[in-house]
Amino acid sequence: MELEIIKNEVRPIVKQASAITIKTAEDMEGAVELLSNVNRQLDMVKDEELKVTKPLKEALKAETDRWKPMKDAMKIAVDTLRLKIGTYQTEADRATRLAEAKLAARVDKGTMKMSTAVRKLGELDKPEEKVATMAGSVSFRTLQTLKITKEADIPREYLVVDEKRLLDALKAGVVVPGAEIEEIKSVVNKR
Repeated sequence: MELEIIKNEVRPIVKQASAITIKTAEDMEGAVELLSNVNRQLDMVKDEELKVTKPLKEALKAETDRWKPMKDAMKIAVDTLRLKIGTYQTEADRATRLAEAKLAARVDKGTMKMSTAVRKLGELDKPEEKVATMAGSVSFRTLQTLKITKEADIPREYLVVDEKRLLDALKAGVVVPGAEIEEIKSVVNKR
């Protein structure tokens, strides 16, 4: 059906719905009749819309599915390369800091002169903060992430209870020390 024809049929119904007032039982019957008509029109509009959008959605899904394997493979390659580049950079930075700390320790011990340490610091192979090629470049940001070295030593104040998992276990009859099911009444309002 032509969109303009549908618009012309819908406009007066929408206008009528906006103008309606319900003060009597007869008004209520008229409103119910109008509601039914509006809903029928709405169903018709949805059906007409689906005639156009359903094939488009199916075509979009088919195209998305066609490209997905290649995109997924490339995302894996990107993630792999980022991980390897980041790992290399992290290790190179760690090795540099370790070498710097060793030089500082020797100066502190008195087994190396400050001038020698400064010279050796200048000779250290430090990782570049930006690596550029003709195809592109990468730079590095230092992120602080959590590394748990011994879970048993973490103070209780930093531990979080998985409440859903715990409740599911209790519902299944598992006895969990320090936890129990509490039953409370909730209000249900029917209109």
